[in-house]
Amino acid sequence: MMIEAFVQQLTIELGILHSIETDSIDTYLLPVDDNISIEIYGFPGGFSLKATMEKIPEHHCEDFFLEVLSSNLFGQGTGGGILGINENEALIITITITTDINYQEFRDLVEDFANYVDFWQSELALMK
Repeated sequence: MMIEAFVQQLTIELGILHSIETDSIDTYLLPVDDNISIEIYGFPGGFSLKATMEKIPEHHCEDFFLEVLSSNLFGQGTGGGILGINENEALIITITITTDINYQEFRDLVEDFANYVDFWQSELALMK
């Protein structure tokens, strides 16, 4: 899999070639909006996508956690990814791909992932 070539092609298509950041080999930050980037990590045999969203508000968090657990269990609203909470109590979503895919599949996967990030950001905003 050629993650670097896929990321380059995607940034050219989206017109954000100079917006992409990289801090090491096969690690890229693709901006979704002013506050969120999708982290793309390439590794032998695959890659992963990860996004860190806002901190989970303290009020109504039990209902939100039930929604997160249900989504993880049934794969709804995650595209097969996993929702979690980081050390700063922010919501994260991660998906790992270990099968060979072509560029179009990569592009579709990143687009779907960005939509899941947007959905969960909206869910967090409803809790405020």
